[in-house]
Amino acid sequence: MNRERYSFLAHRTHWYCNPIDPHFLDQILGYCGLGAASAILDVGCGKGELLIRAAERFGSSGIGVEQSELMQTEAQKRASERGVANRLWIQLADAQVLMPTLGAQTFDLVACIGSSHALGGWEGMMKELLRVTKPGGKLLIADGIWESEPSAAYLQALECEKSAYPTHAEMVKNLRERGLRMLGAWTASQREWDEYEWAYCRNIEEFLAMNPDDPEAEAMRKRCRDWSRLYMEEGRGVLGFGVYLVGV
Repeated sequence: MNRERYSFLAHRTHWYCNPIDPHFLDQILGYCGLGAASAILDVGCGKGELLIRAAERFGSSGIGVEQSELMQTEAQKRASERGVANRLWIQLADAQVLMPTLGAQTFDLVACIGSSHALGGWEGMMKELLRVTKPGGKLLIADGIWESEPSAAYLQALECEKSAYPTHAEMVKNLRERGLRMLGAWTASQREWDEYEWAYCRNIEEFLAMNPDDPEAEAMRKRCRDWSRLYMEEGRGVLGFGVYLVGV
């Protein structure tokens, strides 16, 4: 099964490919001190929604880095349809290859929302994000966190160790210990998680209902239903999602 295609279809109706309400991210953008002269970098930008909204609202410019060609094409299409394509550059690239080519202290806001893996994990992400952020600039980062103790079965299904994610408090402590200014720390609500997960499931189920002869139909159906079952039985209320705004 083509996992890139599957993920694109599963996120068909999502503004962002994560469990945060778009209106709340609008609110957080308002805390970032952006203006027409601001430059933004979004690593793992998905459909480019954060960059597009910032360009619409503040007139800012930005670069998005996305490894999925389907997502990058969609981001470019949306930027063009909403009249901000001339201020945004959505790059199809491996972030670990592209980031070293960007100048130090270049961006007023650097975002990496649910995409630390694109830079080799948390430490690699922080090193590169901090390098390209201007003094006085801001980082907007988000990643998985534990909200309660994961079961052995859940860890096995995720193919990870418990150490793969911190708690919300541990994340805030980690950022403060780096000498960063904490400007905000939030977690996705249960409603946001449910909306995200069920939209993800619904998008696949509806696609398959309309395309029963798709050559990957059975593999997609199994993956979708297995994931939904895992969320309900093991993940709901256990794996969380934290969003952090820090000053550099």
